[in-house]
Amino acid sequence: MARPAHSATQARLVLRDAIRSGIYPRGSQLPSTRDLAAQFGINRNTANKIYHELADDQLIELAVNRPPVVIGDGKAAPEDVFYQRVRATLQTLLMESRLIGLSSADMTRMLSDIAFEFFASYRMPRIYVAECNEIEARAYAQELTIRLETVVRPILLGQLGKVEPDDIVVTPFFHLNEVRDEIDGRTDHLIGLVVSANSADIARIATAVTTGPLGIVAVNPVAAERLRRLLGFQIDVPMMTAGVREPDELDAMRGTVECVVCTQRADNENWERIAGVPFMHVRYQTDERSIEQVRIAIQRVGQSPEFALTSDTRAVR
Repeated sequence: MARPAHSATQARLVLRDAIRSGIYPRGSQLPSTRDLAAQFGINRNTANKIYHELADDQLIELAVNRPPVVIGDGKAAPEDVFYQRVRATLQTLLMESRLIGLSSADMTRMLSDIAFEFFASYRMPRIYVAECNEIEARAYAQELTIRLETVVRPILLGQLGKVEPDDIVVTPFFHLNEVRDEIDGRTDHLIGLVVSANSADIARIATAVTTGPLGIVAVNPVAAERLRRLLGFQIDVPMMTAGVREPDELDAMRGTVECVVCTQRADNENWERIAGVPFMHVRYQTDERSIEQVRIAIQRVGQSPEFALTSDTRAVR
């Protein structure tokens, strides 16, 4: 299903707020201009312009042949970031209200009525993405925040006890049974994500690797093993696997493997242990049909009478 088109202003605001609220922390990578354009339904020139504007705001750093890197600190709470955007947006309307003769009381009453009418009929549910480790949980939250244009919070499997009935929880299918057990019926809004490796990356690796062994590095040993099984369908060479925090396994690769394949979500804190070995990356992406299921769930939960009646009593978290 095609993504709806959005304006450059909308895309820029989503990215800026995601950086300032800490969803994209300092040092993390933003999507490429190609991926950003696809996610927002804009052209690549517009995506490139957005990144240059964010760089002018000293929120990101641009470099040749790699995605932008966040350099701004996300210290503000999401509510504070949103407040500043509302304030800026209302300035124009408030000025216009004075030009047509509305008093402060008139404008206050009008805004109050509009807000009351909206919140009486629609609320945005909380959305969590559940993973077994913080690195991948945050990476999925970043991707989904951009593609859904709403805040998606990372959550670990052991933290799912705080989920409430009107929350939406999404997780890759390989964690679905674990998440279902942890939630234990607290919410019916559980959605599995179809996550796949980029086919062009797999083809490039299959062409480049000749004799092996092939080293595979991922966030954790389980993720590395999943990638090994996937590559095994395409490449018939010996393979070695390691998680990024397994120094002994990484040491064993040095001087042994032909090259290393790593996921972009793996950090490089121990990669000096295999310095000098050629690296290739595999990008993972969430299927658009899975994203659409989350959009449908947001709309369904947000418009349900039960959600509208109970959300007023919920504390802001």
